[in-house]
Amino acid sequence: MLLARTKIDAQISWALEADPAGRYTKVNTTSTVRDDAPSLKDEARPMCGIAGIVTSADTDCREAVRAMADRLGHRGPDDGSDWTAPGAFFGHTRLAIIDVEGGRQPFVSEDGRVVAITNGEIYNFGELKAELVKHGHSFRTETDGEVIVHLYEEVGVSFLSRLRGMFALALFDAGNGRLLLARDRLGQKPLLYLKTGDSIAFASELAALRQCGLVSFETDPEALDDYLTYGYVPAPRTIYRDVCKLPPGHGLVWEKGSVRLLHYWSPEDEQPLDDMTEARAGDALRKTLTDAVRIGRRTRRVVRQNVALGLVILVMLVPGALVGAFTLPVARSEEHTSELQSHSFILYAVFCLIQKIFFFFSSSLL
Repeated sequence: MLLARTKIDAQISWALEADPAGRYTKVNTTSTVRDDAPSLKDEARPMCGIAGIVTSADTDCREAVRAMADRLGHRGPDDGSDWTAPGAFFGHTRLAIIDVEGGRQPFVSEDGRVVAITNGEIYNFGELKAELVKHGHSFRTETDGEVIVHLYEEVGVSFLSRLRGMFALALFDAGNGRLLLARDRLGQKPLLYLKTGDSIAFASELAALRQCGLVSFETDPEALDDYLTYGYVPAPRTIYRDVCKLPPGHGLVWEKGSVRLLHYWSPEDEQPLDDMTEARAGDALRKTLTDAVRIGRRTRRVVRQNVALGLVILVMLVPGALVGAFTLPVARSEEHTSELQSHSFILYAVFCLIQKIFFFFSSSLL
């Protein structure tokens, strides 16, 4: 029975992934880098994972959140950390891509009152960061997610409409005892949550959320019917009665035990098509593609540099390796020595030419 239930949970988790569809005047926080989180790299494609519990009750949820983060070890094989403040407990597992050494989460505002953890990527963080620096904000990392805390400080929850990317995030405002959850416009990154009378828990995956211990996780018969009918459970429902998926393009604000949903984006918010002409459609498409390429080139510069460096090393090593491979098997035969030397010279010259061509064109990657 246990084996059967494990298989069902695994199938349901996969279906969820595939769905296209009190005040504090002083904040005392602790943040721990975790080296003991189990690595489950072979279970799923690596990516960051987030989890947490916020409560108005006098309850220590650190161990529960650590257990939740442990279940996300396969999502973030490079780093694990947890963070606590009065009534708030966050856990994070990281796949390090941008600012590998310095981009550890959580991200904390200058005064320590706003904290955020993220999964995904903010594509337009460069222009947002430049704007925030002009307004006096200081950054401690070069990674994309740090703009979230400063943008929230600047404009409040309305900052969600300014983010472009694929992300799931959790932000805690200690000054107001407020938790903000949000999911990207099209729901590329998953985020699930459950609410009890005085607490709310969230996680990137259902298996992690089950470790919070706040509810009994009873199966929802209607959700099971949806799963058997459609092959997945449509948002906001999940297979468990008390657990919800945050819909794409939505934020959730939890404050003093109450929850409200924010629908910060929908396709209807974009340029209306009623009076669209062919010329205007072409201009809009051209602008969209140009912006996407411009933003993508900036955010993927670090990745391109690493790839280019790997190719440089490969191209530098290949000529010698191949010449050696051709030389060693036949070097024992003296009558072939002069012919071998001639072939080796030609082979080496060809690869030197390839190197020069590569170095010429690789400057555009860097």
